[in-house]
Amino acid sequence: MESRPDLESQKPTPQIDSFHDSESEDEQALKPQSSNAYGIPIWRKCLILFVVSWMTLAVTFSSTSLLPATPEIATEFSTTSEILNITNAGVLIAMGFSSFIWGPITNLFGRRNAYNTAILVLCACSAGTAAAINLRMFIAMRILGGFTGTFFMVAGQTILADIFEPCLTCGLLSTFQYALLTSARSIFNPRFNLTSPLVSGLFYLSPGIGFLIGSVVGGKLSDHTAKKWIINRNGVRLPQDRLNSGIATLLGVLPVATLIYCWTLQEEVGGMVVPIIAAFFAGVGLLGAFNGLNTYSAEVMPHVRSEVISAKYVVQYIFAAAATAVVEPVISTIGVGWTFTICVFFAITGGFLVLAITKWGIDMQRWSERKFSLDVKS
Repeated sequence: MESRPDLESQKPTPQIDSFHDSESEDEQALKPQSSNAYGIPIWRKCLILFVVSWMTLAVTFSSTSLLPATPEIATEFSTTSEILNITNAGVLIAMGFSSFIWGPITNLFGRRNAYNTAILVLCACSAGTAAAINLRMFIAMRILGGFTGTFFMVAGQTILADIFEPCLTCGLLSTFQYALLTSARSIFNPRFNLTSPLVSGLFYLSPGIGFLIGSVVGGKLSDHTAKKWIINRNGVRLPQDRLNSGIATLLGVLPVATLIYCWTLQEEVGGMVVPIIAAFFAGVGLLGAFNGLNTYSAEVMPHVRSEVISAKYVVQYIFAAAATAVVEPVISTIGVGWTFTICVFFAITGGFLVLAITKWGIDMQRWSERKFSLDVKS
């Protein structure tokens, strides 16, 4: 029986031509190209979308679901919350570099076989974590499971970019604000006398719902913004058009909500309601910004899409690991207010970098092609 070709071989034609070509920049700009994968039945697209989204949920759940129970896990294994947070940082680093393992496996055995194998590894490591009899086994299973992490996100974004038209791919995947999630229980428990992981774990519903709404709203806004810029340019589409949709949330909603969250907790005003509402809007702002960023990574250099997405996750999870490892000691030293004010500074800095890409993204890309001898036709 003849096997169906992998979707990797059905990538759309690159949308930016090489700097060696004689066409003008407008002619070289991103224009929708036909792809055989675009024509597959809609029911199959929906099924692929469900599987990809579910596995992304599963891997993020495996990395964050234990955070509310960190004190109880520390007690069970006779260790400290700080040690477990360092373990969580190790998991995030493993997730960031997972594509360096699964990328070559994908090239050797095909994306489908690699994807199914990664699912089995994640299931086995999750079961091993649940059945861990000591701290060493717990750490080993957690980190080994982390090595499947971003492969699901990289492969998922690549698959979705292969089968959906470029103006429809946004809003399908999400990430999490690890500093907020890691520190939540250590902040809320002493301030509000919470003793049960079930009760304090309810706090995670607030940013979680914000992530969900931010993903949906941000995706729609990104699509609308991209279409508006296409019309303004008489049909010419550039990948950085999507980034314009996230500027307001990245420079406005996210910083304001985070500052309200941290300083109401620092000054112990507003009770529990105000920081929970602020965490919701921080989640909306975060995912509203990341939608365009994720899709930009998938579209900016289609010929090396997987490599670009993998590099993005390496950087993303290195910062996430650092935040996870240091957030509690920093909060203990300078307080929750100043800790998250530093996070806001990083967010605003990132916002201005995104703004720079929206203005000079094409020039940056062509410089990188010349500097590193990238052939977009390859």
